[in-house]
Amino acid sequence: MSEDAPEDREAKLQKVSKDLFSIFKDTLGRLLYKDGLGLHPSSGSKDSRPVNAEMSRQEVESCIHVLEPFQESPQILDAHLASIVPPILTSLLTYLTSPPVFTPTDKANYSLPEAIGRLVYALCKIRGAKIISRFFPNEPYLLQFIVTRFSFWGAEKPEDAQDMLEAAVESSWQFRYVMLLWLSLLLLTPFDLSTISTPPPDIITPKEKPTFIPPPGTPFPESLSALPQLSKALLQLAVRILPSPSPRESDAAALMIVRLAMRKDMRQLGVFDSVIEWCLRAWADEKEAADIDLLGDHTDPANLLFLRTGTLNVLAGLLTQSESSWLQNHIPRLWNLATEVEDKGSQEELDAEDTIKTEWSSSGVRRVITKIYRWIGIILLSPGAQDEEGIVENIVGRLLNLLGDRDTNVRFAVSKSLGVLTSKLPPEMANEVVNAVVGGYDENVLYETADEGKIPEIFGDTTAVGTTRRIQILASVSPEMWHGLTLTLATLLRQRAIVPTARADDEEDASTKELFQKIILRVLTALTFDQRRTTFSLGSNVRDAACYAAWSLARSYHTAELLSVPLPEEHFLHPYPASAGIENIIQLLATNLVATACLDSLGNIRRAASAALQELVGRHPNIVIEGINLIQAVDYGGVSVRRRAVTKIATAAAHLGEAYWFALVKHGLVDGWRGVGNGDTEGRRIAADGLGGLIGVSVSENEDPKNKLIRGKIVIGWLLERASNEARKDVEVRHGIYWALAEVIDAISKLPRTDGIEFFTEMQRELIVDVFYYLDGNDFVRLILRPELTAEAACRLVSAMCKASLHNSAEGSPLLPPLPIAHQRLYLAIIEASLDHRPEEPVLEKAIPASKDLFNILSLENQKNIVEGWCRRVLAEALNAHTKSAVGAVGSSGVSGLGRKRGLVSGLGEVLSVLIAEKNDAVVAKVVDVLVDAATRQGDVEMRVAGIRAITRGIMAKKDEDFDIGKFPGLAVAFYDGLDDYAVDSRGDVGSWVRMDCIKAVIEGWNSGALNFGLGEELMSGLIQRLVRLSVEKLDKLRSGAFEALHAVLYRPGIEAERGKKVEKLSDLGVLIDWSLPADVYTTSTAPEYYTALLPILTCPFPDVIEAFLTGYMLSSGSGSDSLLRASNSALWNYLDSDGVDAKQLAVVSERLAQILEKSIKDTSERITVPCLQTIGVGLETGVLAGDKAVQGGWGTAGEKKLFMAAQSAHKGSGSVGKLAGAVRVYRVLGISGGDVVRGLVIKKLVAMLGHPFPKVRSEVAEALYLVVTISGSGGEKEKKAELELEETDWMGKNVKAKVAAVKNLLVA
Repeated sequence: MSEDAPEDREAKLQKVSKDLFSIFKDTLGRLLYKDGLGLHPSSGSKDSRPVNAEMSRQEVESCIHVLEPFQESPQILDAHLASIVPPILTSLLTYLTSPPVFTPTDKANYSLPEAIGRLVYALCKIRGAKIISRFFPNEPYLLQFIVTRFSFWGAEKPEDAQDMLEAAVESSWQFRYVMLLWLSLLLLTPFDLSTISTPPPDIITPKEKPTFIPPPGTPFPESLSALPQLSKALLQLAVRILPSPSPRESDAAALMIVRLAMRKDMRQLGVFDSVIEWCLRAWADEKEAADIDLLGDHTDPANLLFLRTGTLNVLAGLLTQSESSWLQNHIPRLWNLATEVEDKGSQEELDAEDTIKTEWSSSGVRRVITKIYRWIGIILLSPGAQDEEGIVENIVGRLLNLLGDRDTNVRFAVSKSLGVLTSKLPPEMANEVVNAVVGGYDENVLYETADEGKIPEIFGDTTAVGTTRRIQILASVSPEMWHGLTLTLATLLRQRAIVPTARADDEEDASTKELFQKIILRVLTALTFDQRRTTFSLGSNVRDAACYAAWSLARSYHTAELLSVPLPEEHFLHPYPASAGIENIIQLLATNLVATACLDSLGNIRRAASAALQELVGRHPNIVIEGINLIQAVDYGGVSVRRRAVTKIATAAAHLGEAYWFALVKHGLVDGWRGVGNGDTEGRRIAADGLGGLIGVSVSENEDPKNKLIRGKIVIGWLLERASNEARKDVEVRHGIYWALAEVIDAISKLPRTDGIEFFTEMQRELIVDVFYYLDGNDFVRLILRPELTAEAACRLVSAMCKASLHNSAEGSPLLPPLPIAHQRLYLAIIEASLDHRPEEPVLEKAIPASKDLFNILSLENQKNIVEGWCRRVLAEALNAHTKSAVGAVGSSGVSGLGRKRGLVSGLGEVLSVLIAEKNDAVVAKVVDVLVDAATRQGDVEMRVAGIRAITRGIMAKKDEDFDIGKFPGLAVAFYDGLDDYAVDSRGDVGSWVRMDCIKAVIEGWNSGALNFGLGEELMSGLIQRLVRLSVEKLDKLRSGAFEALHAVLYRPGIEAERGKKVEKLSDLGVLIDWSLPADVYTTSTAPEYYTALLPILTCPFPDVIEAFLTGYMLSSGSGSDSLLRASNSALWNYLDSDGVDAKQLAVVSERLAQILEKSIKDTSERITVPCLQTIGVGLETGVLAGDKAVQGGWGTAGEKKLFMAAQSAHKGSGSVGKLAGAVRVYRVLGISGGDVVRGLVIKKLVAMLGHPFPKVRSEVAEALYLVVTISGSGGEKEKKAELELEETDWMGKNVKAKVAAVKNLLVA
């Protein structure tokens, strides 16, 4: 589901979650338990029901697939966890109590431990291990029980395992992860482990090889020899898994070591200090580490990085969860370790053999070191602690340096650490940290000074007259650093690290307010942060963090505190008019959040801004202008859809105040990157649409309508100012500005102007119509300049300006004056360049209607000259293509010969309606001839489609009494030719494009009245035949489209009451069709009912219609998809076998089928021949074509023989497997159900085909011959021997000549 899905995904998931989990639980219960009765929630005790030893891999993955959509809304799972997790673990306990005898697991199945590991891990991944582990069974006895099962089964490889649990432990890291989580939970038991631990059994393992956990008796550190056996086993298990490459598994092992070491009974036995010592020594040099005896010397180079990362996790866990007094003696060594790792890893030149630098390059190591820094600082800042060496200050400095780390997780950890430590620092030192963070925003920031341009002033904007703007240039800053700084700033604001007060006479408070102003300014700047790269942009995480900072600001500070902070002067980088009402930082922040929530390109940031805005309005009531209405408009769910946010929600927000309108239009859509400067092409189109909608918005109740016109004029000035600065060198900005200008001009044209005064001054008009002055031909043809963007937007703007020069207000004055000849020529050049040189569909979609808008302002003579020129160019290209034989398969772009000049053809179709309205008959006739030529051009599908669409635009879209379609027989030829187009190339059935557009043309022409105006009976007959054929062919879109066309042509009100009426003329054919079915049956056109509704056409008295219907029908019943084959064949043969079809009518259908087959054979058309053979074969198999009714209709032995001869002719000399298979199917049924004469012919033919060179054909022939001999044979001795030969021979093999001869001697006299 895309980001901009029409429905809110969380609401949709919530709605269907009950049904999803009902299915999930039923499936899971069937997979877990042999009785299949479902899940029985249990508190953790063993379930007596027997469990399955294996689960289907496919079904387990489908269960996981059901859970994955809840990744973004995990809280929905909470209501179901209690009924899912305990039964899963209970089934595992049952399995552990009485494990099944080991058998190698099928690749299609998971063993039960593997499946449970994957399922529970999926739940942990979605909802979090802390939440899921709450539902694990937690009886203390389970600790010893589980460890015992793990301790004495082990294998070096899964294939050497002695039971399925052992295989799962070795092969499935997810299962190990789940078991570690479970054991970690059980370690919270309040009883001493010595009271739970039991002596080990005498027999350890029957194998002479290592176990997963070293068995009792394995050497253990002397200092820990007093540990209970259970503690030793747990420690050995965790340390073995700790170096795992899987971060999840390693973290779970670290958690278990931490839980074990922190237990009171274990600390008393020295485990806590030993674990710390062991972790520290893991980072020592190899020689110094050789005497580590807890579990080895850690010298395995493959696991060294993972082991050291795991030990850091253990140390961080101990720091996090232990009391400060336990760690006081270890702090210096932990600090030295962390700083040594960072310092060595940061050196520019380092010994190649030193691995610490490699480990510092791991983001996991840097993240955990950051966590260690944080907790060392917290311990040293705790009451009674002393920091004589200035470690805390050093920690803060190191964390500040890590804010720009390249890894996001590290930046998150750093920001959290800085926030926590700053909240515990003395106020003076805390202020220094805040200042350092705020000052970090100034690194690598460049500034330039720019005077306000003159163009906005010309268009009436006086807000910035005579001002100079200081513009920040952020191209050189680090996006990672800004993300870290903004995250830290958000954390500091959330913890109220700096608090402004209302005392204006306090110098210290004044500096605090100044700092707070800077913070506000940094947050506002981060809300719009973006760095463009060649093909992508950076900065989305900065904007997301800025939304969090705004939310923190709103939540953590009182209204009075925020109101005491004056507006930062630098916010006038983006000036607002005095009437906007921005008087405090709350309103300023709200205004910017509205712009972000409506205009940002990413949905998660728009939603984050909306959430921050709701917090701001809710926490500070009656401060934000129209606050309640604002948060109702800028809804969290509504802004998820980009187009809706930019067009509808932005309009609703702008209606609530001038400040919001100004922020959205000036600082959002016109300036910056979120509107016309957006890096995404579709984003610029959406922004322009939104800008057009904002022109007609009233920013207050009872506003003077003239203000809308004034604001619209000012917006044009802003756009032209940006165009003068950037459009020449930036193609994307040019595209956005042109599109936005077009939308604004269209919007202004729709506003009422009743004063009769010219809207634009002469200077303003000149600036508008001269907007293309810097364009040249290269902008439309050179690929490096992205000409498609310039062409598309320029055509859109030409269209708007042409319409504006014709648009009249109530007083009759146009918005723009009549365009001078020079500008008309320029606009014509733009349109011709787009139509002639740009094949992209988005360009043509704008250039084609623009051509009509331009023609509306041209003189008749100019119209004639232009049209004749276009016609000559199209015909010349056709002649050139024919001469060079430029026919081949290319992409739909229409380059390299195919589809060239299709833009001009489309333009001719668009302007044709203008020529018809002006009764320029000679020119109209010439244009129609060109369009017909394009629509019938062979070998050029793109041109044919363009020709048909042009005819649709120019003729079919609107009925004109002065245009008689009957005078142009070429139009009917073009439609007939298009409806019969089955051209195929490397792209597939490209002729379907032509057929579909012809169908659309018929629908539009008939609905408008243009097509049935002057259409004779003969042309009508040919049209209906083709529509009938297409309404039952195999392509879904064509079927439903053709039926819609039939409905337009044949349906009339009250026709349902005429069912059963005798059809005497073609226009009454509609009485045979069932029009009463639900609409979705006709639109999907795949159900048997759809075909049944049309099948009565077979009873009509028009042979040509019946033949056309059957020709199309066989494409569905003989070559469609499996579902289509079933539906169409079921409908056809059930209908022909029903009482509604008599023997005579069945005979007519049978005869037509045979004639279609014979005709397709003569035409060598495999497209019809193969489906026809398959359809006839099905009809014979069902008995409809060989039953009593068929015989009564005269379709007896003669008909069967006729089918046999036709099938024989179909594959004679052919290498087509389709034809051969279809013929064999017909032979098989004729041999089984036919008379003796036909049976003899079939056997001879099949025997002759046994020696076919294609193995697949030989196999099908042998199968058919076997069935014929077995079912309809006399049972003689020769036939029995032949059956045996046919059955035992491998007909897919090579040496079958002898077998063929043997069968021939037995069956053919």
